[in-house]
Amino acid sequence: MIGTLEEYEARYNASSAEEIEAEWSKWGSDRNQRCRNKRSYDQWLDCGFKGEPVFGAWGWLDNDQLIKAQETIRLWTNGCTESTVECAQLPNGKWISGIHWQLSISGCSRGLSIWSHQYDSRIEALQKPLVDLIAYIKKHGSAKDREHIAEVTKVLGEVRQLNLFD
Repeated sequence: MIGTLEEYEARYNASSAEEIEAEWSKWGSDRNQRCRNKRSYDQWLDCGFKGEPVFGAWGWLDNDQLIKAQETIRLWTNGCTESTVECAQLPNGKWISGIHWQLSISGCSRGLSIWSHQYDSRIEALQKPLVDLIAYIKKHGSAKDREHIAEVTKVLGEVRQLNLFD
């Protein structure tokens, strides 16, 4: 299990100058970046990543390196906004999901992340955010928003039906 950021900071602070240069310097330019990058890389390893860390232009780990396959399903479109659910398979074979939606007075955007809950199957990864969205709309949505329940339920049914062929 990956430790907390505080545990990484404590390890860093307890290190000597030589240890910092030898072990921590490749993880970033300052204590904050080094501890966060090292902790994220340990999570990458937990997700099955086997390569060397890849850093972006600003010295942060490039989390896009983990995604093996990605699927995006459109839920509905409102003018210029599009609501979608997406999933990706990690190198360890587990699945993660993200969802982006916009209602009349609220919205949500939760992208794919190595910190997301890992599911055993693609179907599970797609079902969970859809079920949560239906529950949210029923509880908080306006009458107009509730019209989207039928669209989300249809997608949920299609996702479940795909399970018969997997």
